[in-house]
Amino acid sequence: MVWNNNFANRPGGSYNRHSVRRSVILIALSLASLPSCQKEPEERFPPAVDECEQRTCDTDGPTRVPISGGVSGSNEPSPGGTPGTNAGGAPGSDEEPDGGGKLYLRGTVEVATSVDLQTLLELDDMRVRLQAVSPDGTESETSFGAGELFELEISGWPVRVAVHQTTGDPSLMDTIQWVQQGQTVVIAVERNVIQDIADSLTAAPLLDAERGHALITIVDSGGQPRSGASLSVNDGIVGYDIGLLYSDAETQTAERGSAVLVNVPASPPPGTEVDVRARLGGETQTMKLHLAQDSITLQRWQL
Repeated sequence: MVWNNNFANRPGGSYNRHSVRRSVILIALSLASLPSCQKEPEERFPPAVDECEQRTCDTDGPTRVPISGGVSGSNEPSPGGTPGTNAGGAPGSDEEPDGGGKLYLRGTVEVATSVDLQTLLELDDMRVRLQAVSPDGTESETSFGAGELFELEISGWPVRVAVHQTTGDPSLMDTIQWVQQGQTVVIAVERNVIQDIADSLTAAPLLDAERGHALITIVDSGGQPRSGASLSVNDGIVGYDIGLLYSDAETQTAERGSAVLVNVPASPPPGTEVDVRARLGGETQTMKLHLAQDSITLQRWQL
């Protein structure tokens, strides 16, 4: 290294090589001790992009799996081939990590505010009761409010879940859906949404509080909506998707593969199963649909 001796030639100046070297070392150590301005990246599991477009995303919240096709739940034939056996399509679950064998349904409830059920909002200034029925008939329930997560111990899959509003203005209709492992959102539907759908039908019926209603999506084996399916019930009004609305002048499902049943005879909650005949491609199946009075059932059937 070539040292600059100009400092030693200045009047009154003196040169000390060891002092200079010590100063350089002290400055280097001081700079090394300063905090870094670069923030370490955080590991996050954000919602899917298409879901972020529908709501305000909180990437620090629970993992969310979008509800596809506008509804949750399915009704697919069992391995034995009996149609009408319910099997899955909604919120999340966990198995106890200590190997205790316990199963839990965990997640959150969000409110559908559009007729295609794609606009979902968080609960606002209200509390709800969540009731779950496992395949063996075991029942469990919990109550919670806005911003809270739920947890229910269950005995197996699929689980029939019903959401009932308990406080605040009665804006939600009781909502029934089938739940399978893997998703974290249970849907509750605004009453006005169901009335808007009914108003779009030719008869424009008022919702009968002593009858039940359903939104059904017909899908193929890949989960894609199927057009050309027709549904029939012994009593009630059947409408089919036409754009974002429904019409009882149509006779089969269209692009969204969706049908609405309005004012179908039903028993009081928790309700019972009714027969719905589904026809597609010349084949007819009788499906089991769980309905309850003054409730909306969200159902997905594979045909």
